[in-house]
Order: sequence, then structure tokens, then C-alpha cells
Amino acid sequence: MNSIRTIHTAINFEIARQFEILNSNGTVQKETRAADQDGRTVSMREKDDVDTDYRFMVEPNLPKLRIKEEWLTMAEEEMKNAGKADFEYLRDVIGFDPRSSIHIAEDPDLLAFVKRCIRLRDSSVSAEEILYWMKQLKTTMQRSKCNYPPQSEFFARQFMTLLNLVRQRRLTHLRVLDLLRYYSTTFEGDSSEGEEEGVTEFVEKHQLWRIEDTREIERLVGDMMRRNEKLVEKARNGNSKSFNRLRNLINEATEKRIDIAELCEVMKQFLDQKLV
Repeated sequence: MNSIRTIHTAINFEIARQFEILNSNGTVQKETRAADQDGRTVSMREKDDVDTDYRFMVEPNLPKLRIKEEWLTMAEEEMKNAGKADFEYLRDVIGFDPRSSIHIAEDPDLLAFVKRCIRLRDSSVSAEEILYWMKQLKTTMQRSKCNYPPQSEFFARQFMTLLNLVRQRRLTHLRVLDLLRYYSTTFEGDSSEGEEEGVTEFVEKHQLWRIEDTREIERLVGDMMRRNEKLVEKARNGNSKSFNRLRNLINEATEKRIDIAELCEVMKQFLDQKLV
């Protein structure tokens, strides 16, 4: 049988044939039947073991199918949105703007990535936040000469975790950009859950959480400014390049754990003082 239509015809033919036999008080023989080019079934051979019900026998040439929990979740989500075009779902349900919805829906790889992110997202993360960080991710990966968007479930999970953490102000904007670069270039391929280190574990291990204690920020800024008195003096005299260089030095020394706007504000407070 070389077409779906032939299979359909053969099934209907066999149903009608067996119905006619049973309706005449006959017995349907257990046999192997073939279908001709018109979809009519013909007897090939009888079954050797008439007690064997082949419907319940394991096919030795097919591996066992292990259904993953994520498949069930994906199927459930797709059933909820059955009948709605992808761009309509992105626009009406998730909240993407019309232009972005159409752009994503027309790109199969991008659509697959976005659907993974949506499935893994916290309800507090908005469509605008997802779009913003997708643009940052695209720029990061293009600069690293990596294929955008990533297609692994592992990366999508880390991506959404980063969005949650930056939204909760537990990571700075610059630190998130670095982590996006790290995960998109290091784990570009598919990675199995549990085999690779997730964002939360990585940040905890390397102590990269955002510094929120104002006194701690002032202490770190003060220490760095005392070590760079010449730059401080130039910055105090209005040299913007010196200010930016000093800011970058502090930012790198603190591993980008201070919010950049807050860092600049504390630096200005120190520069307004007569002595550092």
C-alpha cells in the first residue's frame, strides 16, 4: 500500500467484509491479508497459531517509547491553542505586539524557541521583557558567530531563569548579558537536564548576586577610588573619559554586581566630596 488513500480504502473494505461475514453468522478467520492496488483485501496465508492476538504482542523491531513529561505538557498547551494561528496566539494570549507576533510565527526555529520560553516562563514575566532579552540574546550570539536562536530545552530554561532573576533585581543587567553569552556559546547544542550547571547554581557558586547593601557599595567604591587617585582627580575636574574609565574599573573589580546607575550615583557622591 503506497498511499494513505489506499490504506483508507483497504480498512473500509475489510470492515465491510468482516461485517458481512458476522452478519451471516460466519466466523472471521485469523489470517494475513494483503491489499491490491484498488484497496481490496485478499487472503495471503492463515495464522499458524490461532490463539495469538497480535494486537497485544510487542513488535521486536520497534524500541520501547518512553513518554517524557515535557511532551505531555507541550501536547496540552497545543490542544489549548488548537484552531488559533500562531501569530494570533502570540498576540492575543501572550501579549506580543502584532509585528513581532507575525515575525516570530513565520520563523519555525524562532517560534519553537519562543514556545519553549512561554512554557517555562513565570507568569510575572511580560511579553515585552521576553522580546527585549531576545534582542539582546540575538546580538550576543551574532557577535559570537553562533546560530540564533538556540534550540535546546536546557538553554530555554536558563534564559527564562535569567529573566526572572533580573526582574527580581537579583542580577544586574550587565551580569545577565555576560551569562547569556556564556550559556549561548558554551551550551549551544542540546544539553540534558542535570548534566550541566544551571544559572542559579552557577551564580551561587561564583557569588555573582547583585550587591544591594548601600554601605557595601560605598565601601567598594571608596576602596577603588583611593587606589586610583589620578583618575579620581581628573574625573572630579569634569573629564568624562576618566569618569567612565574609573566606572569601568570598579564595575570589573566588583564582577558587575553593582547596578550601573547606582554605581554612577555613588561615584558622583564621592567626587563631590573634598577628600576620597
